Amino acid sequence: MAQVRTSTLTLAKDGYYLRSIDYPAKTLFVAFNGSISTLDKTGSSSSQGSVLISLKEEEISISVLAVIGTFALDLFSYLFVATDSRCRGTIADKSVYEVTAVAALPLDYAAGKAALQSMLAGPNGMKHRKSSLALQPSSSTSLKEGHESSAIDSAASGASADSAQKGSADNNSSSNGQSRKESTASKDSIVQALQDVSINWLSPQIAKLLGRGRSESPEAADQPVFSAALTNEAGSSSAQRMEARIIEELARVFSTSGVFYSYDYDLTRSLQEKDGCELVDDKMPLSLSASENYWFNLYLQRQLLTSEAYEWALPLIQGCIQMAFCEIKGGDSFQVCVLSRRNWRRIGMRYERRGANADGYVANSVDTEQLLTVETSGGDGDRHFASFVQTRGSMPFYWKQAASGLHPAPTVLKSDSENANVCGIHLRREIDRLGRQVLINLVEHKGREAVVGSMYASVVGQCVAEEMVEAQMVRYVPWDFHQETRGMRFENLKSLLEQLKREIADIGYYWRAGHQAFTKQSGVFRVNCMDCLDRTNVVQSTIARFVLNEQLVRLGVHIAPEQGLAAYAGLEKTLNHLWANNGDYISRQYAGTSAMKGDFTRTGKRNFTGVVSDASYSLARLWMSTFRDYFSQSVLDFTMGYQSAGD
Repeated sequence: MAQVRTSTLTLAKDGYYLRSIDYPAKTLFVAFNGSISTLDKTGSSSSQGSVLISLKEEEISISVLAVIGTFALDLFSYLFVATDSRCRGTIADKSVYEVTAVAALPLDYAAGKAALQSMLAGPNGMKHRKSSLALQPSSSTSLKEGHESSAIDSAASGASADSAQKGSADNNSSSNGQSRKESTASKDSIVQALQDVSINWLSPQIAKLLGRGRSESPEAADQPVFSAALTNEAGSSSAQRMEARIIEELARVFSTSGVFYSYDYDLTRSLQEKDGCELVDDKMPLSLSASENYWFNLYLQRQLLTSEAYEWALPLIQGCIQMAFCEIKGGDSFQVCVLSRRNWRRIGMRYERRGANADGYVANSVDTEQLLTVETSGGDGDRHFASFVQTRGSMPFYWKQAASGLHPAPTVLKSDSENANVCGIHLRREIDRLGRQVLINLVEHKGREAVVGSMYASVVGQCVAEEMVEAQMVRYVPWDFHQETRGMRFENLKSLLEQLKREIADIGYYWRAGHQAFTKQSGVFRVNCMDCLDRTNVVQSTIARFVLNEQLVRLGVHIAPEQGLAAYAGLEKTLNHLWANNGDYISRQYAGTSAMKGDFTRTGKRNFTGVVSDASYSLARLWMSTFRDYFSQSVLDFTMGYQSAGD
């Protein structure tokens, strides 16, 4: 059983057949009734009796790079696939890709045919299509002739991720080609019609968008939503528009926000974690060894896993992967990779997700691994790998920040004991996973941020005092970034580095050559600010540059350690760009814009142009948090399988 790579998807009368190109004997069958089975070349099914494959040449086919999963909305269930990607480079000779185009294919013959025709009829075929869908309601078992043709017509234009970024939900919805008269019901009557029946969207957040606002109580948001069919024209019309918006948002998330995969390298685990686990054979599917916390599409692939279609279930991560190859003239060559993987357990948008949940998972939780691969003059047999991991995440207790104004004040929720308890849960998990925790808190010591900053110090102290965690396994380091660097004095970051040098030496990094490990990383720097974006990325990149310098010296590549990375022309600039790009990816995923203070990360200097850019980013973030993030959060909740707003 090997990981399936590229496959050919073909539409048939009973469902979609995906035939592996690399392993022609492997076929996945996704029936229109939602069932999934794997077939061998004779047509026998390993999980659903016997299914005969009879595909005609004239049936529509497309190339699929990965099966992202399946999901159900009110009008259709969908097969969600990646149709295009770009190679980001290789890690240990294993190629890594970023998803650039996806397709949501309805589990319905007429609607599916319309979606595929829309893809293939677009500019340059499907190559540059970001998404394709059909939204004309029809029976999944049989269609009247007139309805079939109208369903095809209505989906001819499709809906793209590009248009999702531009705007209007009404413009994004498919045109209604049926001859029936459009309902003239008012908005209130449409909302009432949808409230009279239940929406099969699993996430109560989606239902809230149809008839409830932000002012609704949290208790109401947690009420379950049951499944029922829409039975009137007004409801169907509104459901079509909402379904189009949801698909557009899913397309945006999976094709433009940094989603990555590899067919043979587990991106969900660090190098040290992979080497330390007794995992299955390298030829086995990645779904049998991936870490669930960083498996971005895990919930969407639950049906594939239940059907034991492991070789078709390809784990994706959301985050960032940036690589650069460096060669020292007359010497060794090496590659530096910055790989960030986002934990989906409390994933979300900036003001919609803050702090921790009851299970100790925090918002904007990201592991960032800096991977160094050194090709010494001895050849491939002497290849060395070095890995250094840092983490970021929201302060681990109950708090929130309303999306109002440029600088809203944060609010601490619940009692001190409850906050200390959830902080203890979080810290124990991180200690078990990564070892000693050096908690670097970059929030302001005065003003609006001081409320949550002081609470963080308090709950960590309480965790230690009440022996929720061992005292020697935690060090709390408060460092007011804005105060210390006021007046563009970013050179003061050196003072923070001086404070951390002992911990850097004690924690170390992972280093191996071949199958022999020479050193291991025994702890981690957990860095946070309010958003865990701009200030956090600057500090993490500073620590990472220092560690890289140490690694190159230890491996005998760096011959001028006292000069640092600046000893090699272009190396420091290259590393700065890797980390700046990393900050931009994570920032866009959480706040909707590139990272602020990116000018310092890229150049090592702060300038007036960067200050102006930061001001524009602040305004853009304000707009997004006010008008877009609530819907984006609801779609993320649905994608991850959250059942309430508090998950």
